Amino acid sequence: MIREGLFSKVLKSGNPGVLASTLYHESIHQQRLTLTGWESLPQIEHEAYSDETYHVDAFELSKYDRGILRENVSYWNHRRLACKLLPCSYPFPTPEQEEGNRKGFEEQEGPLREIRDKQKSLSAKLEKESQDRENKENVRRDREAANQKYLEEQRQRVVEGVLRSQEEAARKRQAGSGWDAFFKAMEAFREMAKTLCGDPRAEGDFSFALEKANFYGKTYYDGIMSQLSQNNHNDPIERCVDDTLNHVFKSFSPTGSMTLGIEDFRAAARLFLPPQSGTSSNNTVDGEGSGNERQGPGYNPCIEPGNTCLKR
Repeated sequence: MIREGLFSKVLKSGNPGVLASTLYHESIHQQRLTLTGWESLPQIEHEAYSDETYHVDAFELSKYDRGILRENVSYWNHRRLACKLLPCSYPFPTPEQEEGNRKGFEEQEGPLREIRDKQKSLSAKLEKESQDRENKENVRRDREAANQKYLEEQRQRVVEGVLRSQEEAARKRQAGSGWDAFFKAMEAFREMAKTLCGDPRAEGDFSFALEKANFYGKTYYDGIMSQLSQNNHNDPIERCVDDTLNHVFKSFSPTGSMTLGIEDFRAAARLFLPPQSGTSSNNTVDGEGSGNERQGPGYNPCIEPGNTCLKR
């Protein structure tokens, strides 16, 4: 109940906090009746005054009004406890009055129960909507984080690709004619192997090819093997060249003390010689008999002493 004197007090003090505190006090009564049902007068007054004490700063109550509020809390608490031990006396309702009040309340219990059910339903709906919003927000944040991670990975790939291209270009600029020298050495390897695939006993000036074979075998072994892996010739001599170079360099250790010599290339060429026309099918040299029989991939008996090799 809000009396006229309260409005006069507000106008006189210029502080509407007292009116706000009183309205809050009465709202507690309505909330308790709606949500928890019937309670005794001392009980509901004690609860309402107790709740008010938690908001005195928000209502900006004066020191005097705060003191009155604490007194009311204590007063109604004593009455609440006393009514549990002895019949309540004036100014509290008599048992008959209390019973009448209860019956009047119960007559309105149906509409109040409906209000309580609506409040519960609304609270559940609001909670679900809040949870749904939170879930959607989490999904949105996760999606944004995933997109950001993907974009960052793509950007990193592009940056790494650009850096690799720049490094490769810098290496080529630094190498200059070094690349030409490497490919010139590869041509020398092939020419030497081609000569030996025609005749493993052939003599010639192979010093440049052997020097570069040892140099690049130690400094650019992967580059040599990469170039050799790209070859796929059908011509018998060219195929012998490919196989000879692969065989020699695969047996060469870039980190070891091994030095390649002409005999390494001669031995490899003998393994992969292409078949020669006009030779015995059983790879037996004429006049040597079966005791000098040689076997192996592409064995050519023309290399034996006393035989004539075909010129290429």
